[in-house]
Amino acid sequence: MVQFDVPSCSVCYEYLTSDLCAITTCGHVYHKQCITQWTKKSYVPLAKCPLCRCKILANGIVELKLECGEIRGNINHSDAGHAESEEISREIEDLKHKLAQAASDNLDIRGRFVDLQNENTSLGESLIIERDKNEILQNKNEELALEVAANNTTIAKLTEALAKHKSRLKKLEDVNNYLKAEDVSVDGFSSYLKTLTPNEKMTMLTNRVSELQGINNTLTQLRDFWQKKCDKLNRDYMILQREYKTLMKRQAVTQQYGPDPLNDSTNSDSNNKETEMDAFGSRKVKRVINFGLKSASDKPLQSTRVLVHRTPPSNFLMDLTPMFSEAPKVKPQKISDFFKSH
Repeated sequence: MVQFDVPSCSVCYEYLTSDLCAITTCGHVYHKQCITQWTKKSYVPLAKCPLCRCKILANGIVELKLECGEIRGNINHSDAGHAESEEISREIEDLKHKLAQAASDNLDIRGRFVDLQNENTSLGESLIIERDKNEILQNKNEELALEVAANNTTIAKLTEALAKHKSRLKKLEDVNNYLKAEDVSVDGFSSYLKTLTPNEKMTMLTNRVSELQGINNTLTQLRDFWQKKCDKLNRDYMILQREYKTLMKRQAVTQQYGPDPLNDSTNSDSNNKETEMDAFGSRKVKRVINFGLKSASDKPLQSTRVLVHRTPPSNFLMDLTPMFSEAPKVKPQKISDFFKSH
């Protein structure tokens, strides 16, 4: 009677006695639990048979329902050697299957290792690209931070300048209102000074003092100029007054006694007076004087004499009017005019 030994599972190396499954593509039998774990541990989309490396489909595992039992009885000594040789052959076969399984596993591991290396290389390249992008973004972030800081500084400076300009505008408005006011009082000037800083007050007062000094110097020059004119006019007036008195006396004498044509001293005085009046722009006229003498024919004797026509003082002053135009004219200045000019 030929006896057969119970086969073992290529995954767990236990006897296939119960809970068996077969692969439909190749027909190899395994424990259901073993083949299930094998397919779960496989890294490829389709698992392979542990023995023949045949692909296992999704529905390619079929359960087997077998009833096996152990055969007990006496075994002949002649069959013992045969059984031992079969056992050795089976072990050799099992070792071959294990070697094939190990080789297949090694191939799978190498394939998985290559895939992991490729994936690692791809991830390394992606990491380098992302690092470069991150560095670029960091540089842009730093540039933006510097730009924001510069903008903040600029905004602060502009805000400060705006505040200064607003303050200056307020002061200028106060000055404008102060200058437009018809009645500029001391209180208004004091309230205006309160809006100024000490430096601005000092500058304004210094400029005002300089302006007043200039006005004072101009007035002093005008005073000296008009004082000289006044002194000259006084001298001219005294000369004219003496001339006038002399003429009046001479006219009175002439009306009473008549002129003396033979008096050289009178002629000399007349010539001197004529020369003096010519200096003031007088004119010479001829005049006929009746001396009251009569000739044999009872006609009055006529004598032609050069006399000086005295210019009245009013006409003399009118002749001196162009001289006064030489003096510089000074326009009265108000304190509001000073602020408008500054």
